[in-house]
Order: sequence, then C-alpha cells, then structure tokens
Amino acid sequence: MKEIDAGAIVMGDSLGQVASQTLLNINSEVRGINTVILRPLIGYDKEEIMQIAKAIGTYDLSNLPAIGCTALPKKVVTEADIALTDRYSEACDIEGLADASAAGIGRLS
Repeated sequence: MKEIDAGAIVMGDSLGQVASQTLLNINSEVRGINTVILRPLIGYDKEEIMQIAKAIGTYDLSNLPAIGCTALPKKVVTEADIALTDRYSEACDIEGLADASAAGIGRLS
C-alpha cells in the first residue's frame, strides 16, 4: 500500500461465510493497522459474491490454487482472544512479513 501510495486496503471479507469470519475475529485481524480498510462484500452471501466475480471477470482467478499459509488449526476459532492476538502480533515482524508478501504478488492494472 505504501509502495504504490494507495489510500486504502480492499478486503474480500464476507461476514459469516466461514466460521472464522466473525465480527470479533475480523476486528482482531486489523488491530494496529492505521489505515482505511474497505470491505465491499461484507454483507453478501457466497452465491452473490460468485455472481459479482463472474460479472467483473475475477471468478477464474479466485479459483486458482491458494499459494500461502497452509497451517490449519485443529479447531476453528470463532471468538479470537484479543490479548493473545496482540501478543502474537508483538512477537512478529509484521512489516517484514507484509513486505515479503507484497513483493510476491502481481499488480492489478
């Protein structure tokens, strides 16, 4: 975001589509991020999101195999422990992880 001087981050969250997408978890994910985060799909269900993706030409892209974290929890957490989340965040090099992730993606034109 900083590299391209973007004014916001756009996320693809859909509230409740999966067990981990609760308000508490979404809030936990963005703690310490001091920028505008847009979530245009937050109120749509899966079928509506699929229709939108087809209409704007991103549906095939969204069905590509995921490249990223393959660590999966044994049990889905629906109510994140904010204090624990904060401790994990403090122990990580968030800026370094973000830079490494950004370096590996393509740009939308």
